[in-house]
Order: sequence, then C-alpha cells, then structure tokens
Amino acid sequence: MTELNPLCKKMPDLSIVIPAFNERHKILKDMETADRFLNSAGISGEIIVIDDGSTDETAAAAEKAANN
Repeated sequence: MTELNPLCKKMPDLSIVIPAFNERHKILKDMETADRFLNSAGISGEIIVIDDGSTDETAAAAEKAANN
C-alpha cells in the first residue's frame, strides 16, 4: 500500500520525476517549470528529483528550491 507524505492531505494526481546528474545550474528552472505546469493545469501533484550521484551539489540545490 502506498503511504502518504504526512504533509499531504491526499494522493497527488500526478507525480513528475526529474532525473538529474550534475544539474546544479539548471535544476531550479526544471522544478519551477514543472510547478508552473501543475498550477496552470489545475492538477495536484508532486515533483520528485532523483539525483544520480551528482558531484556538483545538485541535491542541495534541489532541496533549497523545494524549501522555498
């Protein structure tokens, strides 16, 4: 059974998965684009960034963007 994120009230309608490898300079733009799509389409969703072992602080940049 799928567990809900405790911060979410219900399951999202759509999950957008962004694979990333050394995308520190670009990940914020990618996440903002995905967020704009969800909002403009009126879809509840989540954005999941998968960092595949980046060496350029991609994960930290994505986490900072998610917390803003």
